[in-house]
Amino acid sequence: MLKIKLNLRKVVAIAICLAASVTMFAQEIITSKDGTEIQASAMQKEKKYQWGIKGGLNVAYQMDGKLEALYYSRQGIHLGIFMEIPLSAKVGFQPELMYSMQGMGERWGDGLTTKLDYIVLPLMFKFYVWKNRLSIDVGPAFGYMISANISGDGRTIDVYDGDWNKFEVSIGLGMSFRLTDKFDLAFRANAGMTDVAKDMPDIMNIDRNISAVWQLGVAYRF
Repeated sequence: MLKIKLNLRKVVAIAICLAASVTMFAQEIITSKDGTEIQASAMQKEKKYQWGIKGGLNVAYQMDGKLEALYYSRQGIHLGIFMEIPLSAKVGFQPELMYSMQGMGERWGDGLTTKLDYIVLPLMFKFYVWKNRLSIDVGPAFGYMISANISGDGRTIDVYDGDWNKFEVSIGLGMSFRLTDKFDLAFRANAGMTDVAKDMPDIMNIDRNISAVWQLGVAYRF
């Protein structure tokens, strides 16, 4: 429990620092081509917020404290909505609301797959590094487990009432490329900061059991 609390504090601190630094950057003075100095905040008023939908492939597994995989991966999908808010000419803020299939694949050849599904709220900061098309995306994500099942041998068992940490905090890092004005291609790696199960570290004699999710997807902007 102590490790979880400490990690939560770190994540909140990182999020606050990111928000503060991006806000300060958005207020910097920008010099236009004709030499006139204007503030980025004034330029922002002319830009529109952009809504969209996004989805794609998940490859999820779990790791110990040494970042070594504990099981085979589980393949699934992520699907949801997003809104990009321009903060400056080169920085945007993108909150998302996603359904994400996570968990882990079989362990030691037992043929069982643990299916953990979440509703996730990523809060991503987008730093455009090339022609307002390629961005580096980073930020925290807050998830809540909505279902937990173990499947194998043609059977599925509901284990949602098990000893899970229903609330999950993670950090996402990735990049997005704007293919057209409407379509984006995105890649993201998400690393959990909280243990998935409360007692698994003690049962398996490991220090942590955190989630890891690789995501490859597309987004459509309205």
